[in-house]
Formats: sequence, structure tokens, C-alpha cells
Amino acid sequence: MTILVPITLFGWVPSVLLLFMWLPPRRAVITAFMVGWLCLPAATFELRGLPDYSKMTATCAGVLLAAVVFDFDTLLSFRPRWFDLAMFVWCFSPFVTNEVEGIDMWDSMSWSVYQLITWGMPYFIGRVYFTDAQSLKELAIGFVVGALCYIPICWIEIRLSPILSNLVYGIEGGYSGMRLGGWRPQGLMASGLMLAMWMTGASLLGIWMWYTGALTRIGKRNAGWLLLALLVTTIFCKSTGALLLMVSGLGCLFVIKQIRRATPILLMCLPAIIYPTIRAGAYWDGMQMVQLAEATVGRERAQSLEFRLQNEDILSTKALERYWWGWGRFGRSRVLNEWGKDISVTDGQWIIALGMSGVVGLAAVTMIYLLPVIRLWWRLEGPLWADPSFAAVTGFAVILTLCSVDNILNAMLNPVITVVMGGVNGATLRPIAAAQSEPAEAFEATLPLRKSASRRALWPPPRVGAAADRQTTSQ
Repeated sequence: MTILVPITLFGWVPSVLLLFMWLPPRRAVITAFMVGWLCLPAATFELRGLPDYSKMTATCAGVLLAAVVFDFDTLLSFRPRWFDLAMFVWCFSPFVTNEVEGIDMWDSMSWSVYQLITWGMPYFIGRVYFTDAQSLKELAIGFVVGALCYIPICWIEIRLSPILSNLVYGIEGGYSGMRLGGWRPQGLMASGLMLAMWMTGASLLGIWMWYTGALTRIGKRNAGWLLLALLVTTIFCKSTGALLLMVSGLGCLFVIKQIRRATPILLMCLPAIIYPTIRAGAYWDGMQMVQLAEATVGRERAQSLEFRLQNEDILSTKALERYWWGWGRFGRSRVLNEWGKDISVTDGQWIIALGMSGVVGLAAVTMIYLLPVIRLWWRLEGPLWADPSFAAVTGFAVILTLCSVDNILNAMLNPVITVVMGGVNGATLRPIAAAQSEPAEAFEATLPLRKSASRRALWPPPRVGAAADRQTTSQ
């Protein structure tokens, strides 16, 4: 570990303060999250009496502190609503879990602070800064630009192996093996899988916005060619699961456009609900999935999947001994043999949540991902999902469903995705303002309530301003 690790991590918070002095608040938030998450080292410092300090802590706490100092009025605009309850439960369930298990209050506070930093802070930022179509489009463009900036890094590591983290910060990259004549890149993230999911989400979002006409240029460049380069790079990140998710997400959006109904998005939500239910309840052993993996991607990958399923079986059996609130932290939910050796491996977010926080925690973390999507489905009519005004919102909704599916087998926290959760939830709370223009005036496209009015009354939206005044006068 080089001296750059503490310099960058501990220097990031004052850097974010400078960003807020230089840029408009929302633009500063986007820049801070993107640069912080993509460029800070994947390292952790243990601070006595305080939560561990990592890139997650630096990124989230830095933005919130800067917002308190420079844009406190925006933070005061937050009003809790019923759909924020899932995040509240997820952040504060440690108090109930530890009370049931007889663990001291200090650990309850420490655990809740960790949940607030990694989940609550970015969700809160999303709720107050990204509450309409235009702001979510800015966030989407920042997401795509961040991935475009990572293209050279990806190709260097595809050719030479994951070396950047070691060269810059002295942190060894994770070994992921040779695939398709090259390495799986990692960049400055914790794993190659995490980078692959980032590139996958950016590719999906960029392609959908370009297809709908919401994104035609990035800077002075044609967006189509840049997005083609991004897509090729994403493919060469060599993550089969991430690529399948991207194809599924794009397929869902294109089907919605063709049938003019948003029902397919509900089908995308089902795996994150059904899989934990049937696996924890021992209704399905998953061997059909192993056989399919062996036939499609090879015996080695199938054995890895089978190993995961075997661990899920023993972990879920122990987790259900503390059905409602779980076992808590410090490995209490893990399985030990007769000699006290840990024989379990936790991979998926769902099995970790079930073991630590029980069924209540699992339900809360699942709804954190899916409730914004379900609420958007309820508020936005199918024909409008492919409208340029709402392309960023609908693209983000699909990304949330893909992340919920990915968490079945992986547990990769990304604060930008958590910001998206808060943003989509906030955007469906009130009308989504989308800037459009006509030859003489601009008008607002508001997000309609489903089944609240006829389709003719919903779209196109009524004009406001001088044109409406002239029409009233003429009548």
C-alpha cells in the first residue's frame, strides 16, 4: 500500500467541499460520486471507536458533509414518505436483532451507523437531489461518461492483467483468470465482477437513451460511436452473468416499447422475490440450474455454481433458526463444524441479509431495490416508457431490477445504485419535469397517474405559459 492510499481517501472529503464551491450542487454531487467510486482505492482503515473508513465512507460522507455546508436548504426539502420505510427498517433493524440476541447496545449503534453510511446516506442524497426527469438524465449522463472514461483502463488490463490498482495504490488486484484471450479487467474497484456490472449498467443506460433519442451527443461527439466503443469494452470485460443481465434488460425495454405496456418490468422483479423464497424454504435444490450451466458454460463454472448452492442450503437452514430478526454480526450466522471451523461461504446478498437480519431484513433489502420500480410501473403508462423525456428514469428502473437479480449470487454494494433508488422513488412522488421544446415555447411533460384519466388527457401534456394564455383569450 502506497502513501497515495491515505492521501486520496482522507483528502477526498475536502476535495468534495471544493467541488461544491466550484460546481452547481447537483453537478457536484454527480461528479463526487462518479470520481470517488471509480478512482478511490479499494482500501479500508480501521478507526478506533468509529466505523471503518473506506472509499464507500469517503464518497458518501464527503457528499453529505458538503451538502450540509453549501446546500443545506436542499437537504431540508426532504419529507419522509411510506416508501422510505424499507430503508428505515434496513438501517435500524440491528437494534432489534441485537436486543433479541442479547448483544450490547454499542454494537447496535456501530452496525446501524455502518448501514446508514453505506445505504442510508446515498439513498437520502438521491431523494433530495434527483427528483425529476431532467436531474435523473444528468445522473444518467454522468454514469455513462464515467464508464467511457474507464474504457482505456479496461483495455490496458485486458491486455496486461489487473495491474492498475497495484501500480497506483500498491493494492493487489483480484485474480480472475484468462478468458477469451485476455484478462478480466478490474480497474480501481474491488473486483472484476463489480467493474463488469458498472460497465453493463452504463451500456444499457446509454444504448436505451440513444435509441429513444434522449442522448444524441456526448460533448461534441456523436453518442452512437462512443456507445459502440462502450458496448465492445463491456463485452470484453468477460462477465457472462453481467452480459446476460444486460441483454435481458435491453430486451425488457424493447418489448415494453413494442407492446406499449410496462408489464414485463414486473416479470424482471420476480427472480429477486421467488429465488430466496424457494431456496430458503427448501422447495428447490437448484440442480436444474447447475445442469444448464454445465451445458452452456462448462463443467468448471457449473461446479462453482453447485458449491454456492450447497453453501446456501446449510446457511439458510441455520438462518431460519432465527427466523424474524437473524443472528447479527461477527459470523454468528455462519456454519461451524464439530471442531469450530467455519465451513460456509457467503456470496449472495440475500443469504447474507437473511442470516444477519432475518426475514425482516431480507424483505427490507429486497424492497429497497424493487419498490421504486413497482411505483414507476404504477405511475407511468407503457407508451411513455420509450419517450425521450423518461428514458433515463425507465433505464434506471431496469438497472435496479438487474442489480436485484445479481444480488442473488453476489453482494456488491455500489453507492451510485443506491442514489438511483432514492432518485427513482423521489421522482415518482411528484410530477417528473422533462424539458422539451417547440418552435415558440417550452412545456413540461408531467408523469401521469395510472388509470386516473383518459390517455388523451395524459399525453401530450397541456402547454403552459404564453401559448396557453393566447388560447384562453381566443376562446
